Amino acid sequence: MSPFLESLAQAAQNTLLQLAGGLPQLLIGLGIFVLGFLLADLVRRAIYRAITRANLGKHGDTLDTVLSQLAFGTILILAGILALSVIGIDVTSLVAGLGLTSLALGFALKDILENTISGLLILFSRSYVVGDIIRVTDQEGVVTDISLRVTTIKTADGIETLIPNRMAYGNILQNRTAFPTLRRTLEFLLPPGQDPVEACARASKATAAIEGMISEPAAQTEAVLTADGQIRLRVHYWVGSRNVPADLGTRVIAAVTAALAHQN
Repeated sequence: MSPFLESLAQAAQNTLLQLAGGLPQLLIGLGIFVLGFLLADLVRRAIYRAITRANLGKHGDTLDTVLSQLAFGTILILAGILALSVIGIDVTSLVAGLGLTSLALGFALKDILENTISGLLILFSRSYVVGDIIRVTDQEGVVTDISLRVTTIKTADGIETLIPNRMAYGNILQNRTAFPTLRRTLEFLLPPGQDPVEACARASKATAAIEGMISEPAAQTEAVLTADGQIRLRVHYWVGSRNVPADLGTRVIAAVTAALAHQN
């Protein structure tokens, strides 16, 4: 046999010996990756079942896609890193690179992540649902939509306000829908020369006649003397805790103002 063929045969033999020596680690690494894949798929199915049972409506598909894919990818990456490490490949630089990338993304997407996580907590815990009347800090209104990032409310004046979910979930929150009726109060300056008692009666009557107002308890009006010597009328009226007309407050203001303007 020629020297060239002998060296080629020797190289092939050494390669086979190296492969045979590393075969156990290769099989273990492959087994770890396969187990990781199976675990990732199991977690993905569990997330789907949990979201289905939660009955989250139109947000269910979005949540299923985001959470299941995130969990599946994370578990698969960890399984791959562990498998490579068992085989004998140095993954230190890979882990360090992933760590730095995750840190940078965390800072860049901080607000988005906080709002999204808060949105998930709101949807799963059902702190409030569409149709509830909530108060967050100085904002109060009827919830018209809950997305992963913001909660939309409509105030009594018909103004739509977007509240970041991290504010809605993290701040003091009042859900007023737990009560069947809610009292609201508006103040009006009594025009000069008008009788307060008669003005109160006219204001209450005008308020009670508005469509969408509940009859029990009935609207009430009181006259209050302020520190600067002015007389103000406080109109108290009650509404149902759900499905309150968005323009109800505006109609009360218009009706009472008109009633006071026509009083003689």
